[in-house]
Order: sequence, then C-alpha cells, then structure tokens
Amino acid sequence: MTDLALHPKTELAVTEIIASPPQALLISGPNGVGKSAVAKYLIQKIIDLSVGDIDSYRFGMIISPAKGSISIDQIRSLNEFLSLKTTGQGKVRRFVVIEHADTMTIEAQNSLLKLLEEPPRDSVIFLTAAQRLVLLPTVLSRLQLLAIELPPLEALQSVFKLQGAEFDRLYRLSGGLPGLLADMLGSKDSQKNPLLLAVEQARLILKSTTFERLSLIDKITRSEYGANAVVEMLVRMSAAAIEQAAAADNSRSVSRWQKVMASAYLAQNKLSRGANQKLALSELMINL
Repeated sequence: MTDLALHPKTELAVTEIIASPPQALLISGPNGVGKSAVAKYLIQKIIDLSVGDIDSYRFGMIISPAKGSISIDQIRSLNEFLSLKTTGQGKVRRFVVIEHADTMTIEAQNSLLKLLEEPPRDSVIFLTAAQRLVLLPTVLSRLQLLAIELPPLEALQSVFKLQGAEFDRLYRLSGGLPGLLADMLGSKDSQKNPLLLAVEQARLILKSTTFERLSLIDKITRSEYGANAVVEMLVRMSAAAIEQAAAADNSRSVSRWQKVMASAYLAQNKLSRGANQKLALSELMINL
C-alpha cells in the first residue's frame, strides 16, 4: 500500500480512513513510531497531494509545540485559519495537523474543543499524541482514534531494504520504532528527531567521566528530549551491548553493561514515579 513500515492492523485502519475520512482524528502511539508520517500519508491520499506539496499547500496548517507546549494563542490562530473559505472541487480541501497534541495547555484544549464541536465540513483535523490520556475526556470523545502499533521486523526490513548485523543492532537500539530507526540510518531530518538527540546524549554519557556526566544534567533536564528519553536509551543500549557481549563470550563486558542497565533501570523507575529529575540523574551519573 505504501512505503511506510506499518503493522497489518494499522495498515488496514489507514486504508479504511482513506476510504471514509473522519473530520477529527487522533493518531496515537509512542514517540518515534511514525505518527506524523502516517498523518501526512493520509493527507496525501485524502486531498490528493504529492509529498512535496504538503508543506506549501495553502489550505494546510501544521502546529507544533513552542517552548515545550501548544498554547491557546496557537489554537486561536487555527480557529482563524479554519474560518477562511477554501476553493476547489474535492470534498476535503483543507487539513490541520496538531503534532504532540498532548502538550496542549488546558486552555488550548478547551479552545480546540469548541472547534471540534462544529468543524468545517471541507476540513480534516489530525492530532498526534504519545500520551493520549493527557487530553481532556471531552476532547477525546470528539476524536476518532488510530492507534499505531509497532510494525513487525519483516516490514521494517522491506521498507529500509536492509538486513544483517548492523541493521539488527540498530533495530534493537531503536526498539523497533520506525521513525527513530530511519533517523539512525541517516534520514535527512535526523537532527530534528528528539529521540535521536537522546541517543547521542546517551552515547556522550557513556564515554564521559563522572564529573563530565554530572555537568550534563542541567542540559538534559532543559532539553527537548528530556531525562526520560535519555535514560530509556541507556537501557536500550545496555541491553543491545549485553546481547552482543554474550554472543562473543565476553563475560567482563557483560558484567560492565549489566551494571549500566541496573543503574539505568533504577533511574527509570524513579522518574516514572515522579522523582526529582536532577536527583535521579545525579545518582545515575555517579553509579555508571
């Protein structure tokens, strides 16, 4: 159907949405699973656009977080945009994509809710979110849900046209997330992916001294990717390294990476319980 790497269930749902587009759709899944790519693919098919036309299409708008969140002013600008008339023969002539919609403020969500109650008939509104339950129940109730499942390994191999040890290593490191895997393999937009930036930060941590690691904490907590993503990448890296070291029968390396994984898991558990990020990271940096 497409050059996107999709789970069969996701592919079937995408086909059904193209055949009968909802006016408001929430595309949900973990960061790096390809939610924005799916949104743009749907727009191409529903409005009959080419890949290069999406960013310059005059009846299209893409909203992304500014300084970590989507504000009420951004949603107000969306309301103004949707109040304008469109031209053309197609039933759907305008699109809106709200990326990382789970970063909307409560005020922004309430403003969007008014729009979702009576959306323009010639428009589709797509939201992407990793944590959909952060959205207000009243907002969720007005959205059709498309949950993106992780594609099987075979689908990723087919799309990226790669196999072998290096692909297997990156597949494990990416956790099977096609967006992150694409950036690891050299996507043009690789520097824009927060998850890839988290990978680079995790690599820097692993090759730094304790003092150097501690000096990185402020940067990590203020970054776009955040502490949780860096710790998650440390867990993935150590798991991949343990598997590789075990295959080479290198017990010393296995022990070293098991220590990294244990420390990263401990930090991950603390962060998931709402612990102070700087304190959790400080303990991690000392124990690595």
